Amino acid sequence: MAARRRRAAIARIDVHFDVPDFADQVSERLDDAARVAALHRCLSSLHAAELEVLALCAWSELSYAEAAEALHIPVGTVRSRLSRARSK
Repeated sequence: MAARRRRAAIARIDVHFDVPDFADQVSERLDDAARVAALHRCLSSLHAAELEVLALCAWSELSYAEAAEALHIPVGTVRSRLSRARSK
């Protein structure tokens, strides 16, 4: 008898949990993690000189001339190092 009353009471209660679907967020985070891992592998394959030029020109947005001045190297060397870094 108690079980029947409990089932009846539960049936009368309109319980609706609005749980957001987080599958897209999980998928995006996994994609981001894969991209970060790939970027890390690429960056770790660069020589220190290439990484310096990449950091100055791509991330710090210095011009070739500014990077050359900062590193005390010719502009042509900056261009070639950056080209090699980008190709890797």
